[in-house]
Amino acid sequence: MAAFTLCGLAVAEESSGWLSRGPGQFRQDVRLPGTAQELAIFGSTWDASKSLAWFATESGLYSLDSSGGWTRFGRAEGLPSEVTRAVAVDGRGRAWCGTAAGPAFMEGAGFRRVEASSGGPLTADVWTICHDGETTWIGTDEGLFEVSDGRVRRRFTTREAPLGENWISGVAADGKGNVWVAVWLGGVARFDGKGWTAWRDPDGRLEADERPDDGLLSDAATSVAIEAGGTIAVGTSSGVSQFDGWRWRDAWLGPVSYVEPAREGRTLLAGTPDGLLILESGLARRYHRSAELLPAGAVSGQGSATGRTRGALPSGEVFTAAEAGGRIFVGTRKGLAVLEMAP
Repeated sequence: MAAFTLCGLAVAEESSGWLSRGPGQFRQDVRLPGTAQELAIFGSTWDASKSLAWFATESGLYSLDSSGGWTRFGRAEGLPSEVTRAVAVDGRGRAWCGTAAGPAFMEGAGFRRVEASSGGPLTADVWTICHDGETTWIGTDEGLFEVSDGRVRRRFTTREAPLGENWISGVAADGKGNVWVAVWLGGVARFDGKGWTAWRDPDGRLEADERPDDGLLSDAATSVAIEAGGTIAVGTSSGVSQFDGWRWRDAWLGPVSYVEPAREGRTLLAGTPDGLLILESGLARRYHRSAELLPAGAVSGQGSATGRTRGALPSGEVFTAAEAGGRIFVGTRKGLAVLEMAP
């Protein structure tokens, strides 16, 4: 059994959000197939049009269909590397995969590599992929690449943009012509198609924030997501920061490796070194395991409550999460978990 912690104010009974319901349960019958069950899962996405879940792992890309059937893709199917870190589906229904040796997109039954602007395949180590209409943005350790028709059109590094560093850890498009970029040790930046605006941690400290709500929590930005209403959420090594276009707010304190919107942006999922975090309407619930792998949870925050779920996360270290209706696919250091939320 695993434990959850609900931090913050008590949940109103009339709320229609996830946190107004019970903690749900972790299904024990959905795992990566065969000997792959304990592979680290670094990226995930849900393709609602095909009812397919995709998982980027340390040893290949996997898809799970609605009947429970698994398909694996690796170098034999055209991927540049077996080490995959990001996956996203474009408007045409094609899966794009970011690997340690470059990106590729699905073409037929296999994958085709993205072409660099100089010719030949793009070989940069990919950490994030985002689609914005016919444009695909690819974040790598060599900067940000703008791709269309399977070919790099532009590249942004610290020479062309105020990125701080070239390691792009997260990208999100807000539907208003802006692309938001999380930069590891470089803060967060916005590109409006013409120019850049950048934000950094005001105190410049990675380990702690000196003043609440004074700006970005840390320059060690791990991810970025767009919430309902256009609020920008940035995951950092010190927590989650939210930006409403005017001011920054500290939404959660503690290291975060990944943020992803759910329930049409009304809920935020966050992966942390100590479990899955669900943020909703100013409240937070954390699913985690204790150091002894027993059901135990730290209780913190005014009006907090602790309870337990059936089933457990295979590892406390959560890298990714993707919503699929009333369930959440959770990628961890040691494989897959599926959390079914209470109706």
